[in-house]
Amino acid sequence: MKTGYFWPVYGEHNEVCFPFFPSRDGENVERALGVEHVPGSVILTDGYAAYASYAKKVGIAHALCWSHSRREFVDALPLLRATTVINALHGFRRPATPQLAILKYQIIIIKIIPLPDVTTCP
Repeated sequence: MKTGYFWPVYGEHNEVCFPFFPSRDGENVERALGVEHVPGSVILTDGYAAYASYAKKVGIAHALCWSHSRREFVDALPLLRATTVINALHGFRRPATPQLAILKYQIIIIKIIPLPDVTTCP
């Protein structure tokens, strides 16, 4: 059995369709939605990178689903809590860039602090 994907599309007239594609390849976004859009169009997605690329390519706004955006914050909570503890205990200095800070914190967390289950987060 092969894997395939339904890409639900909600239209501007309250219609829903489910185009089927054999992969999550970014080109399928264009196949499903086309390249011509009404001015002011917005694509609301789950954050899959192919949608951002598509929106930029065809010149429409890209909005992210609230529940998917919330999940990113929930996933980040253990990292935030752990880095706060590390800073408090060790007087940890912040690196020059946020990217280095995240990398450095992730390495420390993996080696020292087991991450709590995200289901316990408020």
